[in-house]
Order: sequence, then C-alpha cells, then structure tokens
Amino acid sequence: MAKVAEIAKIVAAPGKRDELLAVLREMVAQAETESGTEVYVFHADAGDDVTVWSYELYVDQAARDAHGASPAMVAIGPKVGPLLGGAPELIRLVPSSGKGVEI
Repeated sequence: MAKVAEIAKIVAAPGKRDELLAVLREMVAQAETESGTEVYVFHADAGDDVTVWSYELYVDQAARDAHGASPAMVAIGPKVGPLLGGAPELIRLVPSSGKGVEI
C-alpha cells in the first residue's frame, strides 16, 4: 500500500495562534501513540501571525483513517473550533520521493 500525506493550512482567529498551537500539541501527543503515523508536525507561519501549517505522513490510508477517528481527534474539535479564523484547508498527497523518511 502507498503511504499517504496531508498538508493543512489552519488559520487562527486574530490573537489566538499561540493558544491554537498549544491545543494542537495535544494531537501531537496522540500521534506519538500511533504506529502508523510517521510524521506529524505543526508549523507557525513565519510570514503572518495567524497561520499554522501541518504536515502529516502515514504508512497507508488505514493509518490516516485511524488517526482521524481517534478519540483524541474527536475530543479536540470543540477546543479548536473557537480558536479558528475559518475552515482549515486540507491537501491530500501521495509521497513519491524524499530525504529523512522511507517512501
């Protein structure tokens, strides 16, 4: 099976990015328990003070689905919602080559 990846652009409400990043750290703790999650990282955009980018890499679609259905992912929605400045933009990817991870 092919690995799957995802990039997300998450825009925080004005003045809420640090709070949003703190809540998203809870998802990093969840991802650390998932054997099918290989990379899970959030980035604060260096060009503005509201945007957060994420990159996720999974061993396959089943691992991505398991992450999305995890109790932690379900529970975080009500915490994240009030901190958002709009709906996250998700881009699904199929990795083809790279350094630092086995493709």
